[in-house]
Amino acid sequence: MCLLCVSMMGMSAWATDVTVTYTVNSKTSVTVSGTAPTGSAATFDNTGSNGNDQMTAGVTETLTLTGFDGLKIKGLKLSMKSNSKGGAGNMYMKIGATTVASIGTESSGIAFNNEAWNGSYTTSYVDKVISISETTVGTEESIVVFIKASVNSLYCRSFTITYESEGGDEPEIPSTSTKFNKVTNKKELVAGNEYIIVSGDAAMGKISSTSTTYGFSVSVTNTSNSVTVSSTDDVVVLTLGGSADAWTFQSSDNSEYIAWSSGNSLKTLDATTSNNAKWIVTDDFQLKNKADDSRVLQFNSGSPRFACYTSGQTAAYLYVKEGSSVGKNVADVAISTTALFVDGTATVTTDGPAVTLSTSDASVASVSGTTVTAEGAGTATITATWDESAEFQAGSEEFTITVLRVDGLSSAKAFTVAEAKAMIDNGYDSEATYYVDGIISKIDSYNDSHHSITY
Repeated sequence: MCLLCVSMMGMSAWATDVTVTYTVNSKTSVTVSGTAPTGSAATFDNTGSNGNDQMTAGVTETLTLTGFDGLKIKGLKLSMKSNSKGGAGNMYMKIGATTVASIGTESSGIAFNNEAWNGSYTTSYVDKVISISETTVGTEESIVVFIKASVNSLYCRSFTITYESEGGDEPEIPSTSTKFNKVTNKKELVAGNEYIIVSGDAAMGKISSTSTTYGFSVSVTNTSNSVTVSSTDDVVVLTLGGSADAWTFQSSDNSEYIAWSSGNSLKTLDATTSNNAKWIVTDDFQLKNKADDSRVLQFNSGSPRFACYTSGQTAAYLYVKEGSSVGKNVADVAISTTALFVDGTATVTTDGPAVTLSTSDASVASVSGTTVTAEGAGTATITATWDESAEFQAGSEEFTITVLRVDGLSSAKAFTVAEAKAMIDNGYDSEATYYVDGIISKIDSYNDSHHSITY
């Protein structure tokens, strides 16, 4: 942002380039991000019956702004798309009765692949900078941006206005901003800290109030995994609660907790009693819902929004407020293998704290120090626990051990088909020769070169 103060004969004049973005929220409302003039207001109307920002032939979108009196309007940018092989229309921008920008006319729309619009059809949103005649808004004059489709379909999801104050007092611009950095270590997950959700240059905003609930997309500048958020932005700040694998995130918008309910939804709940309002933070610091860990909070760039998807969308990550509290390290505890033959052993390793092992069934797997020994066929749960130390948080980790008898190594005591399948599923040595005695009900394939079958 450029700021210039000129003083002459005791009189001061300010000139400040400022931007404000109005993003379509519903067919009759927009959300505001950036810096809107104090006391200004916006109304919006989409006359169609399809998507909130979709315009089929004959449908119009109108954004009307008031409260910009005395400010010079310097720029207009529209975030738009079309159908893959169609879409046409016209637009104009008026300040009072003066038309300051236009493309086509209401009786003669222009195709979106024309250079006057985008130069090509596209199903991805693009920023279209509209050439305008810079004009100062008069007293009680409105700013109107009007778009009408003449051929299916045009979409306009946001309107960005650049304005400059001229004379009088400097417009009210927030003096505070907050920097958030991408979370890179689980010790940055501390209850009470504040976080935002970011995917590239998009941050999660308020949760929609429509029947399909999701988090709005707010444009941000992401520099080397750092994002600075102004107090006037519509980015939602989340306060962390709960504990590992059951974290809660309280929204700054309505003091409720973000949650998943069904489908791709993202909503808020006023309590955290259900697992729908609890989240698992993955090793790369995405959020999985505890009620259904196939539902991951992701960013849909094609229809910009944050919601809970099972696949196919763009990853969204936790960013923590700079200067927040940092907790102790989370220990990394692992086991060398979870698949053993009788008398085989596995070792539990740790990157720091001393661990204590216990077993759910010593007849299957016994423990001594950090060693697990296979005693008999079956499964057992090995639990490693460790105490809090100066460097590490207290914690525990469970490992399920599968033990197979060694009889399958001879034809006299062959494996059953079920045991053989368990052996394959648990990653036993595939190069060794094992004997299996059972009935094959289906052959999937036969390899003539190697004289082998898959069943």
